Amino acid sequence: MQFSNILLATLATASSTVMAAHCAIGNSVRTDCCWGGNDGYKSCLRQNSNRYFCEADTANYCTNVKGPNGAMVSTTCDADCCNTLNGWGTGCPK
Repeated sequence: MQFSNILLATLATASSTVMAAHCAIGNSVRTDCCWGGNDGYKSCLRQNSNRYFCEADTANYCTNVKGPNGAMVSTTCDADCCNTLNGWGTGCPK
């Protein structure tokens, strides 16, 4: 029984996928991007003008995304769109 639990845990770990943060404006998507500053909602709204989308896109707020140093990206970037790989501002998708 213990062997099967270990096997299941190993399979679950091996098959899990890591979702990278992304910024989406309409059909344009920029990967390795999050909505910046201390209020990702406002950054998203300035770029999208879609309140409902931005309210639902909280996983992509930089306050919820860790950067390369382990800190939240919002601590190093206050641009509307931030690069999650280096923690700096980046161009938003067009």
